[in-house]
Amino acid sequence: DQKSIEKVIFGLKGCEFRFSSLSSSWTVKDASVINYDSVHDNNTLYDKLKLSCPKSSESQIVAMNKISAAIVMLCKGTPLLMSGEEILRSKVNRNGTFNDNSYNAGDEVNCIKWEKIIPGSFEYETHLYYKGLIEMRKKIKVLSSPSEKVEVECEKNCLIAKFVDNVNNEVFAVINPTEKEFIYKLPKGKWSLIVDGKN
Repeated sequence: DQKSIEKVIFGLKGCEFRFSSLSSSWTVKDASVINYDSVHDNNTLYDKLKLSCPKSSESQIVAMNKISAAIVMLCKGTPLLMSGEEILRSKVNRNGTFNDNSYNAGDEVNCIKWEKIIPGSFEYETHLYYKGLIEMRKKIKVLSSPSEKVEVECEKNCLIAKFVDNVNNEVFAVINPTEKEFIYKLPKGKWSLIVDGKN
C-alpha cells in the first residue's frame, strides 16, 4: 500500500523529508538516524513475518526477510541488525506462540540457535546473504557516505533508488516487494550487479 511505500522511501532517504500521510513529524539532516526492522526484546523479523503473513511458505518468508535486510542496509544513516536476525532467529514461548517482549523470558526463548547454520538450510542461505549485504555496504562507499544524495521513484509498487555521492559515483537499487517480474532500464553506461534477491 502507499503508506508502506512512503515509509520505505522515508528510511531510504535518511528521514530527510516526510510525507503528509505519515505521522512522523521529524527529520534528520545529517544521516544520524538508526535504521532497523527488528530490535531488542520485541518480535524478531522472522517472527513478525510469520505473524503478518501466516499463509506464506518458508521460502517466501526467507525472501521477505532478505528484502527487508537489503532495505535496512541501503537506508541512509546507520543500519542496526538484531542479533540472530541473519539466521532467521525466532523467539518462541513454550506454548508455541511468538514472544513479543522477551526481556524476562530467559535463555530458552532468547538464545540464538547457532547450530541451525547448516549448509543447505534457509538459515545458512540467509546468513550468507546478510554477510554479502554487510560487505556491499562496506565496499560501496556511496551507500554510507554522509554526503550521499538519494532519489527514489515508485513504479508498479516497486522502488528505484539512486544513490549519488559528492564525486558522482552512482548506485541504483531496484526494490521489488511483489511476486511479479519488474524490469527497469538503467541509464547508458557500464553497470555491475552487486546483489539480488538470491546472492
